[in-house]
Amino acid sequence: MGLKLIHLPETVYDRGKTATNRAEAKAVIKEVFDHYHKYGNTKSLGVGTFNVRQQQAILEELELQLKLNPSMEKYFKGNQGEHFFVKNLETIQGDERDVIMVSVGYGFDAEGRLSHNFGPVNQDGGERRLNVLLTRAREKCLIFSNFRGKDLHLNSTAPFGLRALKEFLEYADDKILSHQEQFPNTADDAFEGAVYEFLTEHGYEIHRRVGCAGFRVDLAVVDPEYPGRYLLGISCDGPMYQTSRVARDRDRLRQQILKGLGWNLHRLWATDWYRNRVEVQKRLLATIEELLQEERADEVIPPVEVETVLTEEVSSDLAEEIDSQLEEGVPETDSLSPTNEITDLNPVESEKSVTTSDQQDEEKPTSSSADFPELEEVLELQKETSTPENEDTSEGGLSEYMVCEDTGVPVSGEFHNQPVGDIARAAMKVVEVEGPIHYDELVKRIRTFWGLSRAGRRVKSVMKEAITLGVMDGQIIQKGEFLYYKDAPVVVRRRTGNPPAKMDLISPEEIAGAVRIILESQYATQKDELIKEVSRLFGAKVTRGPAINRIKGVIEDMIQKGEIEERPDGMVDFIREEMIQN
Repeated sequence: MGLKLIHLPETVYDRGKTATNRAEAKAVIKEVFDHYHKYGNTKSLGVGTFNVRQQQAILEELELQLKLNPSMEKYFKGNQGEHFFVKNLETIQGDERDVIMVSVGYGFDAEGRLSHNFGPVNQDGGERRLNVLLTRAREKCLIFSNFRGKDLHLNSTAPFGLRALKEFLEYADDKILSHQEQFPNTADDAFEGAVYEFLTEHGYEIHRRVGCAGFRVDLAVVDPEYPGRYLLGISCDGPMYQTSRVARDRDRLRQQILKGLGWNLHRLWATDWYRNRVEVQKRLLATIEELLQEERADEVIPPVEVETVLTEEVSSDLAEEIDSQLEEGVPETDSLSPTNEITDLNPVESEKSVTTSDQQDEEKPTSSSADFPELEEVLELQKETSTPENEDTSEGGLSEYMVCEDTGVPVSGEFHNQPVGDIARAAMKVVEVEGPIHYDELVKRIRTFWGLSRAGRRVKSVMKEAITLGVMDGQIIQKGEFLYYKDAPVVVRRRTGNPPAKMDLISPEEIAGAVRIILESQYATQKDELIKEVSRLFGAKVTRGPAINRIKGVIEDMIQKGEIEERPDGMVDFIREEMIQN
């Protein structure tokens, strides 16, 4: 549990327009769903935002994802004790949940600029609003942001709320406070010094100010039998206590968290120490002796290495180790645990992508390059540079068109009675496998899964709504009559039956790719011959009027864009550098 910054550098804050970060909102809802998949209703959850507009963006994304995943609706009903909520920092006061996710929303815009305008946080009392927002979690707090604390470059005149936000984000990111020694030596500090000297004189090893931020333990007694752990934490009413602004922070919350981490705590008051020192000292020693008499786990823990200054290299390694522990389920707040130790840390290795070999095992030879022996080298190059690892390819290197066989969505009941979210997920799967795909071909594929021979009015209406959801979700991109899967490369594919090699069902980008393949292998080619060879490359045996016009239109569009040229002799070719130089 604990505190974690989820850095989303690929997201963009829409400054000056919607004042939201839609991609960040999407990431938040994805994490919300992951939370309920993992914990169900056993851990309550809430989301907080820095402004009303980001709150609305998250609610809209939630509505969309619930349509796509209707089975999740049971977790968002308001009839539960501590139900799910999405609130902004002006309305979240008084609400607590086991887990809180905070969406900053503000951040780098499309031009890479980071404005210092963070709404209410910049105003007078902004630090109090920020404190309320960031202390709603009992066990875990996740911060979503497209920038890090170190990206905020502030001067001494910056609002206190903004400076507090910067330091908080830095701590959430690397668990290291920017200033290791936050409090100067004062008269109040002498009280802690006196207790420290008293205990060391009695033979105990004492560490001062263990942990971080507002949950630092003033004095920690090292267990003499197990030097790698602390026997007792001592809280004084010195600087650490006085800097807590409200009684709740001083006592209930701080003590609750520290005890939850396994600390045995003992409170010392300065007035008691100076007025009745002997009695206070006796009680302190008696408490330590009682703890020493208790049975403890018989294990050897390496000694704690105390370092007053952490280098940037160690800080970086520590952050990576914390991320590694989170993935393995280790509590994130180990830095405050009484069994804390500093060891040599190794960076976490990046996850390696797992390639699927099932489809590659099913590869079948084709005669695509047999018609054009000179294409083999070019097609092989395309295979290496453009084809995804899990793309099924022929021996000649040209990809065979793969039809989606399984959408992962159960097929049952009447099509028009299905949750539109299920239809949308099926459509997104088809586009992922077959994209770019013609709109009508997608409708045909989906209705075929439900055993329908034709698409009537109701089927078309459901499909339109489902595809719209997919586009809103960002997984599908629609360009005219064709649907593309997000970030997927366009690969030239050979059609040998289903679907047929009909040019009007093939996207302009895929036809353009075929034109490039022909020209890369044959150099300059007569336009009519180029059209025929492009058609044959897709698997068509005959090239007629509509197909000719379709390919011709793509070639002319490529000429207009300056990708290729048509010479005076009617030959079509790339605009090659050697010709420009001549």
